[in-house]
Amino acid sequence: MTLSLVLAATALSAAPPDDFYVTRLRAGEEAYTNQLWAQAADELRVASFGLLENPPTLTRALFYLALSQSRAKRTAELTETLNRFVDVERRFPGYAKLDAPAEAKKEFEGLLAERVLPRTLSLVPSLARLVETDAQKIAKLPAASRVAALEQKAKEEPASTVWTLELSKSYLETGDEKAAIRWASKTLELDEEETEARVVRARAHFARSDWDLALADLKLLPEKTLAETPALQADLFVCLARAKDWTGARESLAKVPADLQERPDVAAAKKRLPAEAPAPAGEPSQTAAGVPPSPGPPPAAPPERAAPPRPQTGETAAASTPTTSAPPPAAGGPSPAAMAGVVAEARKLVSEGRADEARKRLLPLARSGSTDRELRRTILEVAYFTKDWSLAAAQVPYLEPFADGEEPQMFYAAVGLFEAGKVEEARTLIRRARPKINPSPFVDYYTKRILGTP
Repeated sequence: MTLSLVLAATALSAAPPDDFYVTRLRAGEEAYTNQLWAQAADELRVASFGLLENPPTLTRALFYLALSQSRAKRTAELTETLNRFVDVERRFPGYAKLDAPAEAKKEFEGLLAERVLPRTLSLVPSLARLVETDAQKIAKLPAASRVAALEQKAKEEPASTVWTLELSKSYLETGDEKAAIRWASKTLELDEEETEARVVRARAHFARSDWDLALADLKLLPEKTLAETPALQADLFVCLARAKDWTGARESLAKVPADLQERPDVAAAKKRLPAEAPAPAGEPSQTAAGVPPSPGPPPAAPPERAAPPRPQTGETAAASTPTTSAPPPAAGGPSPAAMAGVVAEARKLVSEGRADEARKRLLPLARSGSTDRELRRTILEVAYFTKDWSLAAAQVPYLEPFADGEEPQMFYAAVGLFEAGKVEEARTLIRRARPKINPSPFVDYYTKRILGTP
């Protein structure tokens, strides 16, 4: 824009209106208030042609002129006035600051949407919202037609999260949680930061009683989302209680409103807290016998058939040297959201007796170099149950030093290290874990083998 045009535009926006035309504007507004539509239209038409050098006042004149012409049934003049208004608003935005009754603005915007081309309105930032989007049109359809229309749009625009997200919400509303999960997951593949999709998937998993999967999504929601939607905080508490994360459950319960604490599933979870509360800080959680429950054997074969440890000679002796640090993380590893989802799925598979499938799902993450502790604990346990001793032993550098209360994981690690030929490391862990886990034939068997006692 040249300097002369800039100065002209500045002068135009700042020029004071002529008193004559201001008087016509006031007379027109008064006639409008008194419902003298034709008189108002005549006064305001004159005013609008004399206020060209003062856009804010011109905007007001055109606003009331259009309303008056509409009431006076002057449809041809109305369309011309509306187009003049849009042109002024495009060059000198001022409608947002116009002081007018809400009902009058609603009526005026209806006239714009009805008589001005959608493409024209969409080019004016302050008026673009008046153009009904495809999503808004589809939202008005009956449920069955809406889903079909959304799936068609998702097919036409596969890279858009608008349609996949709306599909997930529609399916959740109709009670098809499986489809809701599928489309919410598709949305998160396109944009893993899409909070609404994560909320939908968490709710769908919760409705299906897939507590671990729901918990994985709920944990990734921003605190603001949980605070603004108390029902999600209640869901989080129930999932944490189901996972026996008593510390987390108590922290979550404190944020659940009193009325939601009366929800049947929340009330049931609350009743479990006193009986299964965590031990004081610094002490391992205990059973009635005073020690953590005994780790069970891998399901594939009894311990008597386990292969004997390899002798510590040459390379195996060198391999048994304690590792002081985990390998560095690989560049471009999985996102926390993706990792949490796979971990939750793996735990669910193990609970269903499908540990081999869980192992296959975890192997790519095992190679990622991630130092996420929950991931490494899960890989260790799955490796133990599938007797993948080298995989179990490989998790130890990521988990050391083990914390008090992780005695079962120490046992899993000790068995993995022993079967991988790292006997001295295994002995260090079994000596620490053994006093704090319940005795069982399997635990006693491996304790004797690792320590070399009769």
